[in-house]
Amino acid sequence: MTGDGVNDALALKDADLGIAMASGAPATRAVADIVLLDSDFTSLPRLVDEGRRVLANIERVALLFLVKAVYAALLAVLVGVTARPYPFLPCQLTWTAALTIGIPGLVWRANTPTVGSVLVTWYAFLADRFRPPSLPRPVCGCVSQ
Repeated sequence: MTGDGVNDALALKDADLGIAMASGAPATRAVADIVLLDSDFTSLPRLVDEGRRVLANIERVALLFLVKAVYAALLAVLVGVTARPYPFLPCQLTWTAALTIGIPGLVWRANTPTVGSVLVTWYAFLADRFRPPSLPRPVCGCVSQ
């Protein structure tokens, strides 16, 4: 819902996403979720693209942490079942976390995905493959095709 007058304030408040103009009434700007500072609708596509990029980055980082947690859990179960000592020291786990979470996170931050790119296709495949059936499909349009 978009609006700029006082009469739009209630509709903006009830809407899933309320967008107000900076030149609009103060009451409308106060209840809106997003205020367009340039009061121009042509900035909305950039806004949507930025939101999709942020959602895609959140989903990718969450997938990284999920893979790391599953790996750690499987390793702990395997060590418990075989009654062997844990194969890593704490300082080795720090380096492992830095290499498996830190570096891919930086690389993904530098790479903004586009629809149809190899990274997005690979991620969409993994997200669909390992997503529990009770969870909905990813919302971000640039990730789920």
